[in-house]
Amino acid sequence: MAEAQLARRRQQDDRGPSQTTLDVLRLVVEAAERDELITPTDIARQTGLTGSGITPVLKRLVVDGLVSFTPSPQDARSKTVQPTERGGDQLAATLDARIVEAAADLDPASADAVARFLDRVRAIVDEECT
Repeated sequence: MAEAQLARRRQQDDRGPSQTTLDVLRLVVEAAERDELITPTDIARQTGLTGSGITPVLKRLVVDGLVSFTPSPQDARSKTVQPTERGGDQLAATLDARIVEAAADLDPASADAVARFLDRVRAIVDEECT
C-alpha cells in the first residue's frame, strides 16, 4: 500500500500540481487580485472540500512556497491565505503551458481564426468593463 501511494505521488510530481491544487491556488490568487482576504474555510466552501480535505492541500502549497498564512485582522483565532510571488508565477506558467498544449492541435489557419476571435472577445470585454 505504501509503495502504491509513493508511486502515485511520484507520478503526480512528474505531471505537476493536481487540478485541486491549481483550483485552490487560483482562488487564493484571484482573492489577492481583488484585495480580498480568503481563509481556509472560504477555500473549502468554494472548492467543495471539507476542512480536513483542504488542510493537506494548503500545507503542500505552503511547503512548495506558493502560499503563506497570516493572522486574520478580523479574528486573531483565524488565518488568511495569500499567494506568494512564486505562487502567482506558478499559476500563470501552468495556464500558459495548458494554452500552448491546446493550441498545438490547431493548424495555422485555425490558430489564426481562434486568435482573431479571441481578440474580438477581449475588445468586447474591455468595452463592457471600462
